[in-house]
Amino acid sequence: MEYPTPADGSTSNEFTAAYLERLSSSFVQVLNDHAFDFQSQSAQEVKAHLASNFRAHLDTVAQDSRPVSLDEQVIKWRQRAQDNPDVVFQIVHSMATVGETTTRATVYLEMEVSGISNVKLQAMNEFNWERVEGVWLCYYVVGMRGSSVNNGFDAWLLPR
Repeated sequence: MEYPTPADGSTSNEFTAAYLERLSSSFVQVLNDHAFDFQSQSAQEVKAHLASNFRAHLDTVAQDSRPVSLDEQVIKWRQRAQDNPDVVFQIVHSMATVGETTTRATVYLEMEVSGISNVKLQAMNEFNWERVEGVWLCYYVVGMRGSSVNNGFDAWLLPR
């Protein structure tokens, strides 16, 4: 697979941050498309960038106290889509942190979730990435629900 090169004037870290934000947002596209068989082009790109030891820990199933594998997470995604066929995830903000010399990076996605009953939910997901043999692989995702009062980037930036 060939990867794009940084545009003139951008740093390698800026380019990597934008690249990983795009890959992380592809997860959201998989959810919105209900592409849990990973056959669509964006879903295949997601799958190509998942580490073999990928784990997710999403608080949408409160009784889960341990991270789950991709197969276990797909079962949960399918069930949610069946129970709430109109669910839509909209990215409100994204932010990536990439170290100068590290092979690890983190992408944060703040989202609004609609189509579950008649409420609009807030969510924050953290995607953890590692570069292995030149390829960025997502190895761990943490998902948290919140409210518009205490959630998102704005809550971090408001004066205290």
